[in-house]
Amino acid sequence: MDNEKKETICALGTGAMGAGTALCFAMAEHKVKLYGRSEASLEKGRKSIQSMLEACQQHNIIQESDVPAILGRIHFTTNLDDAARGADLVIESVAEELETKQKLFKQLDGICSPKTIFATNTSGLSPTAIAEGLSADRQKNVVVTHFWNPPHLIPLVEVVPGKNTSQETADKAYEILKGIGKEPVALKREAPGFVGNRIQAALLRESYHMAATEIASPEEIDAAVRNGLGRDMESMGPFEIAAQANQGALHEKLNAIGSQLCIDQGVPPLLAQAVKEGKLGAKTGVGVYNWSGDKLKNTVGRRTDFLFKQLRKDSHRKSEQPVQRSPFASPSAHFSEEKMHLVNDRLLAVVLREAAHIVAEGIATQEEVDKVVKNSLGRRLSTTGPIESADIGGLDIFGHILENLGSSLSNATDIPALMEKARETENLHAQKQTDHLLSGSGRPRYASLNDALQPAEPKPESVKTTGTTTRRQLSSAGLNS
Repeated sequence: MDNEKKETICALGTGAMGAGTALCFAMAEHKVKLYGRSEASLEKGRKSIQSMLEACQQHNIIQESDVPAILGRIHFTTNLDDAARGADLVIESVAEELETKQKLFKQLDGICSPKTIFATNTSGLSPTAIAEGLSADRQKNVVVTHFWNPPHLIPLVEVVPGKNTSQETADKAYEILKGIGKEPVALKREAPGFVGNRIQAALLRESYHMAATEIASPEEIDAAVRNGLGRDMESMGPFEIAAQANQGALHEKLNAIGSQLCIDQGVPPLLAQAVKEGKLGAKTGVGVYNWSGDKLKNTVGRRTDFLFKQLRKDSHRKSEQPVQRSPFASPSAHFSEEKMHLVNDRLLAVVLREAAHIVAEGIATQEEVDKVVKNSLGRRLSTTGPIESADIGGLDIFGHILENLGSSLSNATDIPALMEKARETENLHAQKQTDHLLSGSGRPRYASLNDALQPAEPKPESVKTTGTTTRRQLSSAGLNS
């Protein structure tokens, strides 16, 4: 591929994700071929793109005069050969079914150049499994590029290698995504749920557990997150939040909470019962919440306005400056500040536990985990809490996610020890990188990213405290002043 020209993109699928990713590339001046199976699906994609462009105009992201040029870069087609031939990057956003994606990639293998990158926008399927049946050379070109919904508003894209993905493929995908203004995060290896969905699943599991055990109501949990943890995670990831705490108090609090957190591996009973009764959330009018009247329109509108506001801030941000945590917003008059802190303490604990678990397993670094959270979950949770977010997305969908990821989530009770193990794993990886550079080999490269990092297995040790104090600590012991 010529680095001096904009790559030609083939986007497959005309749903919200397919149309949204196509628009992201077109707005960044790439030529895009958008494939749909029928004229009806293409028309759906056109309307979706037009709607997104109108919203971008309303929020001063683009001008009306920009629209013809953006649309002119998108070629709509029902012919797969026409869509894929000559593409530098193919990104599929078709149904989340392994066989469907495998079949599609096999068809593309006979159309595309040997150098074409095959990117899958799966939210959790294994890229190694998706690449099965392709030649060894083609498997090197298969990588996950997981956009978050809505793709034109959420900056994060997780770049996830399969066992046979080449470093060159992952690097090139990363650079293309960076070039269109996204915040890509390159994971070290594939894992169920990647990073973002694993942390989201851990957060949801604990939220439903608190609601079911009447620690707090769904309304209280969502309000607590919107006004607390969600606000923090707009600008900081879990490790950055923890770094600002008094370490001794933080570890004491985490040790006290650790044994109380949910460790169930199945679908939370509250969610499972709602699905059984056909209460799937906003799309059926009722889930955990009742979505009658204008509730859905108002909630989604509030979230969309906020996401556009953050997008405008991104474009004016000159550099990443250290962020200080701000005090929680005043809680609702209908529930106490003490309960608000309790909810946020427990949810921060499960986020830290899962984040440390991800690092200890060698999936991503602390910096990468923080970047994932800030550029995805943090942007959602400050306007829609975890339970109402699941209602909006569909309880059947989130039930499926929790069912698939339940056995992968951490159930550790000694969270500080897990955080120490994560630090040791990260230090070991950093040392490997340094050794490569000092040996004169330059940036370490691998035939496949599966060989890039093997998780360390350090002995758990007690956590040392630093004595650092910040503006906000955990309740009376730590993070919430």
